[in-house]
Amino acid sequence: MTARRRFVVVFGQTIAKHGGSPGDAEDVFAVSCDGRCVAVCDGASVSFDPRTWATVLAQAFAAMPPPGTSGLPGAWIAGVAARYRAGAERDDWSWAQEEAYRLGSFSTLLGVRACDRHDGVHLVAVGDTVAVLVDGDRRRASFPYTEATEFTLSPDLCSTVDRHNVAGPDGNLERAKAAYWPLSGMVAPTLLCMTDALAEWALRRDAEPVADGETSVWTRLCALQTREDLLVLVQEEQGARRMRQDDVTLVVIVAGAIDERG
Repeated sequence: MTARRRFVVVFGQTIAKHGGSPGDAEDVFAVSCDGRCVAVCDGASVSFDPRTWATVLAQAFAAMPPPGTSGLPGAWIAGVAARYRAGAERDDWSWAQEEAYRLGSFSTLLGVRACDRHDGVHLVAVGDTVAVLVDGDRRRASFPYTEATEFTLSPDLCSTVDRHNVAGPDGNLERAKAAYWPLSGMVAPTLLCMTDALAEWALRRDAEPVADGETSVWTRLCALQTREDLLVLVQEEQGARRMRQDDVTLVVIVAGAIDERG
């Protein structure tokens, strides 16, 4: 008998930084049909049409994640960038739009994929979109950042311009990071995938003492059930200047174990 996890996305919402609809945000997430592969991307505001690039990138990872588990293949990201460029409708663009397009679109990428051979998950990341593994009310691991102070650094980004996506000798992007989290022994571990503003706030709160009667930040995030719940939290924390004013995306995945006979 072998144990195979059943991954269920129990929550997935985006709050736009200016109070508009999720479609106004530059954050995008995508989930595979079986829930075993999730991608979260944060388009860089300073680049051309970042939401479209983030959408193409997230959907590509969820639909057909790259081969291998040691990083992000340069050939894979080049193929996704080519798909983005092929879909660009440039007939009526101004010279300014053409120049911005030439300079490129940029986005972070966090990809989470359930392992089909072992009891665990593979992760890959470019940039500061973060995954946190929670067991009970405690953080077991976080990736690619572990502390709030790391968000002071300029994040790495995936680009639609191939020369910006530099691959190393192994063929993987030099700026990509990879990790594997074993889940054996955990009853119902939860993965929280968050864009930078929320992740920075959560890691900072996690480092602070929890007062008597208060729940941990992870318990609070795991308890969210609706977009309104997330909106209230974001508005409260941004209003108190404890969270940066930015788009916020949270995807919550519960990895429950089921048995399969081989």
